[in-house]
Formats: sequence, C-alpha cells, structure tokens
Amino acid sequence: MTIPNVNKQNILDALKKIDQEGVPPKNQSTKYDLVTEDGKKYPAKYVVAIASNMDNFNSLEAKSCLEHLGFVVETNNIKYELTITADTVVSTDEMFSMEDLGRRGDMCKPLKAYFQSADGTITDRKYIKGERRNTNQTMPRIACQLFEKQISEMSIESRENFPVCQYSSSSKLIKGIYSGVEEYKKNCGNSLEFCVYHREDGRYFVFYCWNIFSTITFVQECLKRFGNHGDKMVLIYRDKEERKDEDIANAQNSDEDMKIQGDKFNNPYSEMLIKSHNIIFRGAPGTGKSYLAKEIAADIISNGYYDSLADLSDEQKTQVEFVQFHPNYDYSDFVEGLRPKVNDDGSMGFELQDGIFKKFVNRARKNYEDSLKSHEIIEKELSVNEAMQEFFSNIELGNNKFKTVTGNEFCITSVDDVHINISIPGNENVKRIILSVDNIRKMLESDVKFTKVKDLRAFFGQSFGTQQNSYEFGLNH
Repeated sequence: MTIPNVNKQNILDALKKIDQEGVPPKNQSTKYDLVTEDGKKYPAKYVVAIASNMDNFNSLEAKSCLEHLGFVVETNNIKYELTITADTVVSTDEMFSMEDLGRRGDMCKPLKAYFQSADGTITDRKYIKGERRNTNQTMPRIACQLFEKQISEMSIESRENFPVCQYSSSSKLIKGIYSGVEEYKKNCGNSLEFCVYHREDGRYFVFYCWNIFSTITFVQECLKRFGNHGDKMVLIYRDKEERKDEDIANAQNSDEDMKIQGDKFNNPYSEMLIKSHNIIFRGAPGTGKSYLAKEIAADIISNGYYDSLADLSDEQKTQVEFVQFHPNYDYSDFVEGLRPKVNDDGSMGFELQDGIFKKFVNRARKNYEDSLKSHEIIEKELSVNEAMQEFFSNIELGNNKFKTVTGNEFCITSVDDVHINISIPGNENVKRIILSVDNIRKMLESDVKFTKVKDLRAFFGQSFGTQQNSYEFGLNH
C-alpha cells in the first residue's frame, strides 16, 4: 500500500518527537533503521507511524516511503544460534523458550543447521536430489543421517514410542518414527505436519515435524541415546519477514565459512553467476541441471531467502523465464520475428512479435523506469490499467458498438497485450484496423483533454494524422 500524506517535514517532526519522548519497547527496531546524518538510528516503521498517524502498513512499506523521501535506511539482519546437547537447549534469542516452541517457532526462519561432534568435527546435511536447503526439516534430517543405523536397529515398538516433540512441559508429548506416510497418518492423524527421511536402504523414517523448533525433542533424544558426551546440534535462524509483502530483499545466508557464497546467497553458484553473468552446466539428461538452474534463480531473486521457485511471491515469479533450446528454435522465437497469424476473416497473415528474450528485457526496462517514477505516477498508471481491464472485460467483443466523431460505427473484435482489433462494417474501403493498446494507455494517463481528432497528432508527435486516430479518439470518449 502507499502511505498517504507523508512528506519530509512530517518525518523530521516525528524524529523530534521521538527524541523528546523516546521509543516504546514494543516499537524497538528489529528490521529497518532510519539513519540520520549524525549517525543516530530510529525504528523506520515507528517513525512513519508517528509521521502519518497510522499503523496499518508493514516495515517494508515504511522503508520504501522513507527512501522515496530521501532518507537513509539501514537493514538489520539479526541471527540467532540455538545449541542442543543431550542435556541442554540454549539460544541467543531472548524470546526463545522451551515453554512456547509453537508460537516462537512459527515466527522464525532457519538459515543453517549442522552437527558438531565432541572433537570439533562439523557434519552438514547431505542433500538428496530435489531436497530443499535450510528448511524446518534440515536439523532432524541431519540427526537421521548421523544415527540412521541406530534408529533402524530399534524395534518397531521402540520407534513408535520415540519422543519427537513437546511444545511445553505441560503439553502432550508427541511420539513415533514410522516406516511410511500412511502408517504415520494412521497413528497421528491425516495431516501434512511430517518429515519424510529417505534411508540408504530405500526405506523411510516418517515423523512429526512442523516449525523449526518442533523437532528439538527428537534431536535431543537422538543425542542422548546415540551421541557422545560433548556432541551438539546447532541451528542458525532469524525472525521471519512480514509475509504481507514478502520482504526478502535483505536476507543473508548464515554460512560464514563458505566464502564463495558471499554474504547473502545459499547456493554457491549464485555469487558466481552474479559476478560472471554466465554459467554453463554440463551433464547427461536427468542429472539435475534444470533443477539447479531454478534453485539458483530463486536464490538470487530472493537474496538467499528461498531456494524454490514455488516459494516466491507472484511478483517475484515474473522475474524468472526459462528457455529450452531445440534444433527448431531460432532467432525469431528468442528475440523478435514474424509469426503466422489467423486474421478475423479466417485468412492467414504474418505479424511481427517479440520473442521471450525481448519480452523479458522490456519488462526489466519497465521495472527500472518505474523505480524512477513518483508514487503518484505509479498509482495513476495502475489506475489506468485497472480501468482498461475493467472496460475490455465488460464489453461483448464483436457486438458492442462505438462511434467516431463522424458517426462511423465500429466494434472491438479482439484484444491482447499489444493490439486492439476493430471491425468497421460501414467502411467500404477498410473493414478492419488495428489500434495500439499502448497509445490508448498513454492517452488515459496524460492530463491532456482531447477535444478533436487533430489533438492526437500533436500528442503523438505525428507529422500527419492517421486513420487510427479517429478510432483512438472514439474509444477515449
């Protein structure tokens, strides 16, 4: 949403008020800080809330508002470390409590998990094909990876009574490691709150798993039964961003040892692609090249927050395109070329169309141009787009009649992202004509009042008027 009626002076007045009254504990910054020229920091969302006298917006919207007004906003990336041993569970997160793992766990995002043995040896998860990185299931999967043999050798009864989760000391202890999903659902209910671990012998371990803290009991029990004194499991996590706008732009990868990844990406190839702009993967079909490409794309777009395209927001998904080349794939498919087209009268013709690469470049250019526009201009463009969509969706193609200033009737037969095809039954010379969607959009977005058809020639910078002008004017009125 746009935060209305906030200008630079409103923000400066809000800063003065905060200097006098301070910041309430509940409004302390956890994500973004406004940084003044003298180095003082203020919680971005609280500043905008004071300045606008409203609070129904999230921190990302507050950040955007402040940056648009010329203020410097600094991002905080607070990471926490949870350490599990056979006897203790300790976190650097002051809000963490074993008495409320459900609520706090739902508020947190896992960044990395690893096992450290008593002698200091680090063991990370050995990911299988298709397995996502840094999920709520990474920590229990490492425990299964380390102690698969010991768990497998347990009796069925012992596995079914294995402690898995207890959200507080007064809540029910959830138990059970099962050999399949159906067996799990039979004993635990028909839910999707489970983890499936693929064993080396082709079988499975299935047990309860929901948020990142839901398997602390399971991991600790594994350390008690199968580990050595001094072994520990470590989880690195941070607070989730507000889901409303998927504020993922500043998330960073917590693996400080993997220098090749830089400071924010999960996949080691992401940083390499950013630097070189080109990576080639070679391998036989089915070796995971396409899967890896999609994972890298999601990693880069989300700045290390996600590694699956399915988890991206709808807006972020528009930033990804895939092209699979084929011997018949040519320049016209990729960049631009003539394509066969069936005309309204059933005849065949050709039309110049953009290929996937040109479309992608045009979208990127538009995103950049939009970033330079004011909120008022963007709002107006969105309003025009909505108005056009509503107009075209409410007319009956081929039936609704429109008129030019001279009284000639015409109707719209089809519309796409670029063209408006119209039929002119009363014109003996030209029965059909194509108008530009972009021209109609520009007319609506402008503050120009078109009182006659000749006004369009000046508006579009044309040396001579065109037949299209009459029908563009007719639609605009």
